[in-house]
Amino acid sequence: GLYKGSLVFTAGAQKTELPVEVTVHGFTLPERPSLRVVFSFFEGPYKQWFGIKTMSEEQRRNIFSFLQEYRLAPNNIYQADIYPEPDWLSKLPGVNFCTLGYYGPKKSLEDSELDEKVAKLKDNYAKAKAAGVPQDAIYHYSFDEYGPFSKAAKDNYIPDTARRYMERVNRELPGLKLMQTSLPLPPFDTWWN
Repeated sequence: GLYKGSLVFTAGAQKTELPVEVTVHGFTLPERPSLRVVFSFFEGPYKQWFGIKTMSEEQRRNIFSFLQEYRLAPNNIYQADIYPEPDWLSKLPGVNFCTLGYYGPKKSLEDSELDEKVAKLKDNYAKAKAAGVPQDAIYHYSFDEYGPFSKAAKDNYIPDTARRYMERVNRELPGLKLMQTSLPLPPFDTWWN
């Protein structure tokens, strides 16, 4: 149908109105969004804003549904574990973006700690797949904003820890999408894909 409206621009005493007419033809949005949108919903600030200690299952369902209506995956790339939890993922139709838990240690890793972190990541990967999340929608985010010019890159423990962790994840979970907010420069271009 035909939709009519206007845009109003104001600057000081100046005001301009621009009429807009749009003809919308019948179409149906695809059930699954085509774009991956990295969006982080933080339950802590939400609960603080509304002065609540816990959120009921109904509140969480309403929030997740609201986000999905706006084609956002209910997610938080900074959570230590899968968010929302795997049992929620199976209830959310069309999830096209899921992260397996953030990882960014604040110290050098011993081999035993590295074994533990990679085992946890593999477990989360299996849980996400079992919940029905498509392979191409599963990601892992690590070492927040770690780049060649960041303070973290200059800290002695980070480069070795990042290298060891990322090489191991690449080797043991081939094909897992590894996200990073750094520049695609060596060696980062081989650690994250």
